[in-house]
Amino acid sequence: DGKKAQDAVDADVHEAAALGINSTPTFFVNGRRLSGALAPADLKQAIDGALGANR
Repeated sequence: DGKKAQDAVDADVHEAAALGINSTPTFFVNGRRLSGALAPADLKQAIDGALGANR
């Protein structure tokens, strides 16, 4: 149903705006927002850093 799909998209857009997301891709790693295209090594570094901080 078109209305149901549009409502779902609208809800996602509203949630993204509430989180300050205005581009894709956007990742959150331990509460830290990472926006835009990241090299895989940079994303891994952010994740490894978050894991290390929680150990």
